[in-house]
Amino acid sequence: VDVLQGRPHGGIAILWRKTLGNCHVIDLDDERIIGFEICNGSDKLLFLNVYMPYCCDNNHDDFMNYLGKIAAIRDQSDTAHVFVIGDLNANVLCDSSGTVNHLFGKELFDFCNDEGLIISDYVIRKDLMSYTFYTDNVTSWLDHILSTASAHNLIKAVDIMNDFISSDHHPIAVDIMFHKELLEVNPTEGKTTAFKPVKWDSLTDEQIGNYAAKSKIFLDNVEINHELLLCDDPHC
Repeated sequence: VDVLQGRPHGGIAILWRKTLGNCHVIDLDDERIIGFEICNGSDKLLFLNVYMPYCCDNNHDDFMNYLGKIAAIRDQSDTAHVFVIGDLNANVLCDSSGTVNHLFGKELFDFCNDEGLIISDYVIRKDLMSYTFYTDNVTSWLDHILSTASAHNLIKAVDIMNDFISSDHHPIAVDIMFHKELLEVNPTEGKTTAFKPVKWDSLTDEQIGNYAAKSKIFLDNVEINHELLLCDDPHC
């Protein structure tokens, strides 16, 4: 019997409250970048969720190419409010002399300086001894919120949730001040049906059997990469 170990790594996704209207996903046809837009007339916010290559010499060209792609998406966007959020695999922690020695961390600082972007989590929390990654008693600051100047001005607070441990990365929470109109529920998409919880103890064996059979049909259609599930390499 095969025993699954570890957990799959990589991948990106965006979840949002269903009652939040005026928003949609932007498919960029890339496994490392996905876009999400909230708009109301001419007012618009663009979020890019990214998962950048792991820091090593062999990945340097790939990392730089993705920085270029982020810049191109920003340049082609019709909004000044752009956020780039995710695991950038770029450590911005400084050594005792105040120098960033991490290869991708230095490249990220140079990129943001050249492109007029702000590492918002670093600017807001650089005096708080922050980190987002912990393993083998070593801390790193790999996950970031990059923003344009207009977007940065909308940020109220950035918090690293060190008490919420689901992996070796700690989640980042950011409070963004939206205009009230952006939070209004879409009149067509915002309407949801309230589902009552199932009282399983009141169901008959036949009803439970039908539910199990129908669930199996849907679950059998889910394609799972078995080799990926067995992978315990955090850098793959």
